[in-house]
Amino acid sequence: MRKLVLIMVVGSTLIAPARAEQTGNSTGWFAEMCGEKQKAFSQGLCLGYAMGVADALDMGRMICGAQAKATYGQFMKLAEEHVKDNPEKHHTPAVLQLTYAFIGAFPCPK
Repeated sequence: MRKLVLIMVVGSTLIAPARAEQTGNSTGWFAEMCGEKQKAFSQGLCLGYAMGVADALDMGRMICGAQAKATYGQFMKLAEEHVKDNPEKHHTPAVLQLTYAFIGAFPCPK
């Protein structure tokens, strides 16, 4: 299962970079949609996106202990901070950057 999720995440990053800004799934899109001044709908969309990434990584055992340790708000804070701290990556797929943020925060023991 872990290999399947890893293949899906990596595969999506190989296909998506050329199309990321065209389809609205770039890290820049995520930063814009999830800003503090956005309306509740946008905030809900961002939370759903971030939690979908977190759930996929958790199911594939690419992150460990996250669901027991973190709240939805903490996942959003991790995502927002990573996106804010890496503006040079705004052209890349949001799923890739959120994956980096969540794996860094909740690594699995080797």
